[in-house]
Amino acid sequence: MLREMLRQPGSKNPDARFTALLQTLATKYAYRALSTEDLQREVEAVMTPAMDLEGGRSMQWFFEQWVRGTGLPHYRVESRRMPPRKGIS
Repeated sequence: MLREMLRQPGSKNPDARFTALLQTLATKYAYRALSTEDLQREVEAVMTPAMDLEGGRSMQWFFEQWVRGTGLPHYRVESRRMPPRKGIS
């Protein structure tokens, strides 16, 4: 899920941000334990504005649903089609 959220479609290397995150983790936390809080802090350092659902550059929502939660997160997408307004093409 993190990989998809960090993805940059259309760029030369769409997974560059995710790869950079993994390289940072491997280098910075080599030979020591990586806690969930450490991971969250590193993800927050590279997160995109679209990932900031709660504001304040926090990924708390993600870690509560995908890491600390016991169930599978459920999402619903809703779309509505509106008739065009008169005079607008």
